[in-house]
Amino acid sequence: MVSLPSWADSSFRLAQLLYKLAVETDIGISAVLDCIQVDTDYLRKLRAGSVKNVKATNGLLTFEQKAREREESAEGDEQWQV
Repeated sequence: MVSLPSWADSSFRLAQLLYKLAVETDIGISAVLDCIQVDTDYLRKLRAGSVKNVKATNGLLTFEQKAREREESAEGDEQWQV
């Protein structure tokens, strides 16, 4: 029996984990879209913003960081509301 090199085992395991992550992501996206109506233009803008954010942070994004950004932008918006 020929054994695989350790990097092949690691690559296979990583591929399995990425597949599972893609399935879970699809479940989450499907659940959200079942609950809300989303405009395709909004999704296009959201994707462009997400690509920009991931590039700027090298993919190191957290929910806490996004929540802080939203709070900060909401604080600035309040001064303009009548």
